[in-house]
Amino acid sequence: PPDLERALDNFNDLWVRLNLTSPPPGVVVPLTLSTEPTVAVPSPLPYTQSLFATDIAALKAAYMAFGNAKTPVNASRGTRNGLQDQIRPILVDYREAVPSKLPPHHSLLESLPRYSPLPGSTPEPANISGIWDAATSMAFLNFTPSPSDSVVKHQLRYVPGPVYDADDENVVDNILVGSPSHFQTLAGLPLPGTTSSFRIYAMTADGHERASATVTITRPL
Repeated sequence: PPDLERALDNFNDLWVRLNLTSPPPGVVVPLTLSTEPTVAVPSPLPYTQSLFATDIAALKAAYMAFGNAKTPVNASRGTRNGLQDQIRPILVDYREAVPSKLPPHHSLLESLPRYSPLPGSTPEPANISGIWDAATSMAFLNFTPSPSDSVVKHQLRYVPGPVYDADDENVVDNILVGSPSHFQTLAGLPLPGTTSSFRIYAMTADGHERASATVTITRPL
């Protein structure tokens, strides 16, 4: 974001200026920052202004790449929404035309899905929780099924990233009532450092559904 970039650039400029000044007694220039040791780097080098400048450049490049990647995604979403708008009236016409072409109680007529669910109550939501399971290197999701008797299955869906947008959700799997209420997956978590958001949907036979709260899981680095 522009405000963050400006703040980082200002900090970097200040660091450069401080390194060029005559320091007071007890202050050593060029200034460096200490870093915490890690398993990969048990004795890390001091963090210098040049390393900071390099990291800023990498961050800006990554942010630009992210913005460029969003352009085709938005274009694809617009194409999808346009097709949906065209398909809707066709589906309605088809649903109304089929009964006139088939005799009453015909098997194809009986199995013809509705365009929209019949009026009815929305089921109570299920509850979901999740963690990254280091033992299996997968996300472990556990849910408490919806208490509504009308629910016939639960559906696990996800959106890559930390923000759940229902327009971008993908189905992971369907879980029939009575099946184990836990799930392991790498959906949206292909690499270390990636984050994925999950919801479990309670679904009825007549097409009503209700989402749980969102649980977000990050794959450790």
